[in-house]
Amino acid sequence: MNGYIDKNLIQNSLLACLLLTYFVKKYEKLNAGTENPDLMKILLVLPIVWHKESCTLINKKKTSTTFYTLLAENSIIKANFEKRLAEFNPISLQGLNLSVSANLLSRIEREEEIFLTSLFKRWPVGYTYKVAPTEMINSINRLAYWFKNHSTAELYLMLLGK
Repeated sequence: MNGYIDKNLIQNSLLACLLLTYFVKKYEKLNAGTENPDLMKILLVLPIVWHKESCTLINKKKTSTTFYTLLAENSIIKANFEKRLAEFNPISLQGLNLSVSANLLSRIEREEEIFLTSLFKRWPVGYTYKVAPTEMINSINRLAYWFKNHSTAELYLMLLGK
């Protein structure tokens, strides 16, 4: 007898894997391959991208808008963010574990911090970010651009600070 398989959990884990891998790849590209995002910064991505209102608002903004301005003008992005962060941490970690297991990303430890780096120049055969919803990919493009300009501590303060 086979055990119960939660297809939604599998699909969510795969989507998390794809989106977070795309974020890491985009972040590295924007930093000319000289900087990798740390785990704590990556954990901020899904609570924003999978929050429909936040994703919609971000898609309407240009990268010339600063992240600080975006948050100041759109309080919905910060609404219940601490709760969303806690709820999305497990699926984010599952997605990252899948990425590492599939040899898409590698984990690097430096000075007691965990960073992730992509292990490919082009998306491997059978993998493509184009299967993800376009609005999520567009949001990740903007987040990667904004996140590269701020330390992880600054981002947490902006999103969780009062």
